[in-house]
Amino acid sequence: MKYSVVIPAYNRADLLEQAIQSVLAQTCQDFEIIVVDDGSSEPICPCVADPRLRVIRHPLNRGASAARNTGIANAQGELIALLDSDDLWLPEKLQKQAEFMEDRSYGASLTSYEFDTPEGYFLMHLQKPKSWLRELSMGCTQGPGTTLVVRRECYAVVGPYDETMVHHEDYDWLLRFVQKFDLGVLKTPLARVRLSNNPAGDIIRVANQTILERYGKLFLELGWFSGTRAIGRRHLETGVFYSLEKNKPMASKYLWYALRANPLQHPGMVYRVVEAMFSLSLYPKIKKTWTALRAQIPGRRLP
Repeated sequence: MKYSVVIPAYNRADLLEQAIQSVLAQTCQDFEIIVVDDGSSEPICPCVADPRLRVIRHPLNRGASAARNTGIANAQGELIALLDSDDLWLPEKLQKQAEFMEDRSYGASLTSYEFDTPEGYFLMHLQKPKSWLRELSMGCTQGPGTTLVVRRECYAVVGPYDETMVHHEDYDWLLRFVQKFDLGVLKTPLARVRLSNNPAGDIIRVANQTILERYGKLFLELGWFSGTRAIGRRHLETGVFYSLEKNKPMASKYLWYALRANPLQHPGMVYRVVEAMFSLSLYPKIKKTWTALRAQIPGRRLP
């Protein structure tokens, strides 16, 4: 079997049905689908009559990491393809990624993707960097929960997803992965990632603290400037999520941490925090205008 498609799910049955249909519409049909029902309030029973689909249920909600680990542990395919339950794939995704993965130098691969946000739609064009560690030190924008395909044997080397992490568990896993294997990139957008509800600021703070505890020294090995900027970016992201909650004290605190680590931070993220601190409201308009301009890029769209 070529693929095991692993879909963690917690409620969101209507979106899950769409995700499953995007798998069934693939031009490559050599797969199994493993839906892991992570303790949904009502047991998930997809309205799909296909013998390749099975549902494994957790009695209690254990989080995305545990759901992915359960799916991977029960997978039989040569390649593990991850899909978040609120996202979609283009029909050629599995076929194109399987062909790409014939290059045995890659332990895993990602693809560019379409990104739907409250501010609008745009394409995330990924390119393979010279250094994945340097690239990931500044954050994870690669859509690994939906575009990532991994050779099954790589999980035995890298290990499972960390079930103690409520957020950034895929980021943590990729940081471990790129220290062991090479990661390939298909530039063609082959998935649509749909932004769901923002996590709480406290969740992002704990996740970023964990990332810094584990990889802060590794980031600094990239050089003082790159390392301190990467550390500052983790603090800045925390400040952004506190700003979304209108938590001015915590937003300003983590903005200060970020600028103290390295003052050359992402200007848009800095502005978002400053805007929240002073009760301004220009950012959404600026973001929507910028996103609309970026959307004027020809390319295939998902239905």
